[in-house]
Amino acid sequence: MRRFFWIAFVLTLFAVLPAQGATNIPQALAQAKSGVVGAQVQLGHAYQYGKGVKQDYQKALFWYEKAAKQGEAEAQRPLGAMYEMGLGAAQDFGKAAFWYEKAAQQGLARAQVNLGILYEKGQGVEKDYQKALSWYQKAAERGYGRGANHLGMLYEKGFGVKKDIFQARQLYKQGAMAKYSKAMLNLGRIYEQGLEGEKNLEEAAYWYQRAVKSGYKKVIPDLNRVKSLLAAKLAEERIEIESPKKVQIQPELEEKAEVEEVALEVIEVESPQISLDRKKVDTPSETIVEETNKPLSVEERDLSPQETEKIQSHDMGEKNRASLDPDTARNSYFVSLIIIGNLSLALLFWFFMTRRSKRSSTAIIAEIGSEIRVIRKQVEELKDDIG
Repeated sequence: MRRFFWIAFVLTLFAVLPAQGATNIPQALAQAKSGVVGAQVQLGHAYQYGKGVKQDYQKALFWYEKAAKQGEAEAQRPLGAMYEMGLGAAQDFGKAAFWYEKAAQQGLARAQVNLGILYEKGQGVEKDYQKALSWYQKAAERGYGRGANHLGMLYEKGFGVKKDIFQARQLYKQGAMAKYSKAMLNLGRIYEQGLEGEKNLEEAAYWYQRAVKSGYKKVIPDLNRVKSLLAAKLAEERIEIESPKKVQIQPELEEKAEVEEVALEVIEVESPQISLDRKKVDTPSETIVEETNKPLSVEERDLSPQETEKIQSHDMGEKNRASLDPDTARNSYFVSLIIIGNLSLALLFWFFMTRRSKRSSTAIIAEIGSEIRVIRKQVEELKDDIG
């Protein structure tokens, strides 16, 4: 019931309040015939677009011309447009330029741009980029977005003025801020193509999107293209971010080499009994091993008299013990085998842990040192047993 009430109300409203154009036509016609400029312009508009009357370009041209001859800029501009497009009369760029200039001189921004276009193209007038630029500039100064856009195109192309992409972008932005769709498209194109420097796809997408929202559907393919480029760029950035997390072989190898050197130094420090008596000599490594395997005499050692006497007495005891105990050499051989075996196990343990364990190299080396101290204690016990 409520829905029926609202439908009836709307229908009644439309019946009581008919279209404004239809209502004003008889009155406007009477006033226009009496020379009222406003009524003449209103009739010309009604006949041009078919508002309240049947569309009739010739009648529109007739009433526009009546008002234009009385100096009405709002009639001069549409009259010039009808001559330019050939509506209601044969196409005539000369007459179009004539009436555009009449309106432009009165400060009508739309007429200024239309006249500038004719000068830029050389239609109805001699081609003149300087005059075109001048009229575009006047329209842009009045805040007309279309004028700023056309002026920006002259700067971008370098027609009538030195080529200046920066100035072109500024003018496109001025036109875009005045809600002129084509200026939004041109501004987005500047950013997409990187005409002023680096490309800025985000800004391009923003202005293309605004152009589409303003009703300029021709920009949709440009918007979709930029969105695809942004998606591809985002995918590349993700790959670049993730790739450094992958295996870096060379740094790990260098770290392992450093750990091995430190481990060998620890073994030498913790196990002086098994290290060779090394000398600083300028001979090949084989010669060093051969020489250091030979025991040094008491005279070759840099010792005090008390230490020398003690060592000599110890050596004599060892000789006597060897002569009295025939198994001494064999026992010493077994001790050497035990020492070498334990050291080999320690090295294998270190090798395995440095490559498999997640602990730090310092912790692993500390464990190896502990193992070497145990081995050292075992060796001392074996020596005591043998002695």
